[in-house]
Amino acid sequence: MKRDRMEELQLPEGFCKLIRRLRRGGIIFHSLSLVFLGCACAALIFHWGISWAIAAFIMSLVCRLTVLLSVGRQYISAWKVAENPHIVYWAHSLDGQGRAIDKTVTESKNIRLHLKDGTQLAVEAVRGTGTSQEQLLEIISWLQQQNPSIRWGNYDKPSL
Repeated sequence: MKRDRMEELQLPEGFCKLIRRLRRGGIIFHSLSLVFLGCACAALIFHWGISWAIAAFIMSLVCRLTVLLSVGRQYISAWKVAENPHIVYWAHSLDGQGRAIDKTVTESKNIRLHLKDGTQLAVEAVRGTGTSQEQLLEIISWLQQQNPSIRWGNYDKPSL
């Protein structure tokens, strides 16, 4: 159903890959949370030690919090942008550590989209199954067509 919805919205392939990657990350962390919770229960049942049970339970909580606080929010933000590109008001380039840099977005490998609801979405050109540099440029041009009022680059001195 989600795939049909992505095709219906006519999203660029790079943005579809971003949404799929975020969804896959959510599924992986949720599954790991359940595995660690099972290990905690097994440690208690088979008397492997309370310390192993506590460690496994903490790892389960970490995985669950990763889904709730990071991957899940990014996934929701990506769908918000896909369904309503007018929610994006500013986009700028990022360096490798996620800091804003003074570089045009068309030359950058990573961009951050700032949404009107106060959230942010990082779109990165990564090797392998992720978004390529050409697909990142398609995403930028798609956003320009859908929402010409986006401010590009430094907020004080916008540029494309």
